[in-house]
Amino acid sequence: MTKLIFTFILFFSSASLVAWPNEPVYIPKKVAIISIGMPGVGKTTIFKELSKRVSNYVYLNKDLVNDALLGDQKYFSDYYNTYVRFQGYDVILNLAYANLETSSKLVVLDAQFAGKLNNEGIKKFLDDPSFEKRIIYFHCSSQENKERLLARGESRNLDQLKNFEQHFSQTTKLYEEELKELNYLSINTEDDLEKNLELILDYIGCKSN
Repeated sequence: MTKLIFTFILFFSSASLVAWPNEPVYIPKKVAIISIGMPGVGKTTIFKELSKRVSNYVYLNKDLVNDALLGDQKYFSDYYNTYVRFQGYDVILNLAYANLETSSKLVVLDAQFAGKLNNEGIKKFLDDPSFEKRIIYFHCSSQENKERLLARGESRNLDQLKNFEQHFSQTTKLYEEELKELNYLSINTEDDLEKNLELILDYIGCKSN
């Protein structure tokens, strides 16, 4: 329980954990970012940098929720599949609602939403008229993605690495099929970081100082 409470505190205060030499911009509206992209593609790296540019920024990370809910249990165990895998989405969606109903904020949901956009809870979130939604598709080359996963060295990615080229190809096709009917921003994480941050701020409807 202590770990879970600490995780929630981290979500609500993440913007204050990093320094940014310029004055952060204020987003004068309620906006939620939904992320799509392979594990290891670089979503979290960009979102952490984005937190330095925006003053009213809230960062919600499903991996941290999963870790808190798992405790001593293992990823992809029966416990994970029964009590964590889908419940983690409920937690970050509820946290997003809690933030977006109070005041203007940019709320970033860092999770694997691909293949789940038609889930009842996620679809309800996307259809909510009380705040704006922005979908961002993060991608890079298969070789770069593999190298990043290897550098990360997490056991939960081992199965993906065994037949990575096939997994990458199949998953990329799934993402592109799901996204073709949606409005979204495409971000190549191998491109210049500053350029990508400017694209995201422009997509949100705000320019950095």
